[in-house]
Amino acid sequence: VFITPCHSVRRHWNSQMSQVVCSYNNTPIFRCKAFDTICQQPLTIGERIAVITKPIKRQGKANERGGLLNMVELAIGMQMMIT
Repeated sequence: VFITPCHSVRRHWNSQMSQVVCSYNNTPIFRCKAFDTICQQPLTIGERIAVITKPIKRQGKANERGGLLNMVELAIGMQMMIT
């Protein structure tokens, strides 16, 4: 996984925008679990073990591994940064 400063900005932007849009429109935030795949196929048991045992960075949050979130927040009508 290659994480750049832009990744961090996008992550914070998307999180903030979901909260702003929901507050403005008085709508709920949808929290969707992210699934790991390789070429649109579920991970094998060996790949799952590699992901689970990968250490969490010191500055990372408890709900992420390798800098990628396990949960994505979405809101109806929100603008999002995607790459």
